[in-house]
Formats: sequence, C-alpha cells, structure tokens
Amino acid sequence: MKTIRFLLIGAGNVGRRFLELITLKRDSLCNRLGLDLVLVGVADRSGVAICPAGLDPRHVVELKLGGHGVATYPRWGRAGVSGWRWSRQHRLTCCWKPRLSTCRTETRAWPVSRLPWCGGCMWSRQ
Repeated sequence: MKTIRFLLIGAGNVGRRFLELITLKRDSLCNRLGLDLVLVGVADRSGVAICPAGLDPRHVVELKLGGHGVATYPRWGRAGVSGWRWSRQHRLTCCWKPRLSTCRTETRAWPVSRLPWCGGCMWSRQ
C-alpha cells in the first residue's frame, strides 16, 4: 500500500468534488490501485486547515457547502495562512491545485505515476 499525503490548494467546485470522489472511491483506490490518499491540508481564500495525521475530507466538503472557509475547520483551521507557503515547509507526496484540465470524465485505473491529480501537481516530492 502506498500512502500519498497531499495538500489541496483550492477548495472550490473542482476541489470539493475531488474530495467527494476520493471519499466515495476510497475502497477502490485501496484495493485496485493500492493507494491510501491522506488529506493533510486544504487551502482556500480563508486560510488553511492542516493536520499531519489527516483531515476528514467529508468535513471539508460540509464546511464548503455550508458557505464556510477551511480556516473554520475545528482545531486545525488557521486564518490568513498561505497554502503554498505552508507546502514548502512540509514534506508532502503531492500538492494538487485543481484545474479543469486535470479532470477526467472516463473511469480507468491509472498507474501511480499517471494519476490525473498527480499529473496536475504544481509541486511534488517523495
């Protein structure tokens, strides 16, 4: 099992939908692809929510649907912090900035090195 710790920068429509999908497809990602995706941070205009042990993607989605920023995430939210600045200071497997060109409408099993969201990485290191 490969664990991918990632920071999501941008929790708008595309980022929120991505979080919904990884929640729905968690078992498939683990069983078929051998991936454990761990959301360690999420950033939006309000600030960041950071937890090295992992955040609950469903809670982030609920916040966003309720019109709240991620800085209001209980215990881990921080107002006014830049996601990019934080990502440079911490070791992450993947930092994903959602954009429409990284979205796929078809379903297929992607090799780890060719995952759509890793193909859209703005910054990545092992």
